[in-house]
Amino acid sequence: MCSIMMNKREFRAAKDFYRKAKACNPTTPQIVDQLKEIGKYITRMPG
Repeated sequence: MCSIMMNKREFRAAKDFYRKAKACNPTTPQIVDQLKEIGKYITRMPG
């Protein structure tokens, strides 16, 4: 959901979904890597 919101330029919603995903404390390596990649972009987003 976070990446969909980023594509739609809904930055506040994207950050909210990112926080929710991080709060779940995922352990699957693929999901952890995806969250790390998104985290790089989240820090540069306005909103």
